[in-house]
Amino acid sequence: MKIDKELVVKLADLAQLKLKEDEINMFSQQLTEIVSFVEKLKEVKAEEIEEKKLSSLDNISRDDVTLNTKNQERELSLESAKCQSGLIQAPKIR
Repeated sequence: MKIDKELVVKLADLAQLKLKEDEINMFSQQLTEIVSFVEKLKEVKAEEIEEKKLSSLDNISRDDVTLNTKNQERELSLESAKCQSGLIQAPKIR
């Protein structure tokens, strides 16, 4: 499929791009090459291709571990403060 200049201009308008004439020619040629390459890829029968591993590692991710930092911070602050019934006791403001 050939991408002509009219289609490039239409695409540029949709993308709100201002292209010069030499850019329109360049993109027309490049897009035509890309579309023809994709058409060639469609011809490949992927079912016949064997999947290959790039690495010998099966699972390199670790388990997610949640840290309860809010509770840890609260416990540390309660340990260092004067507490009464689980509440921090502060001096009265005069």
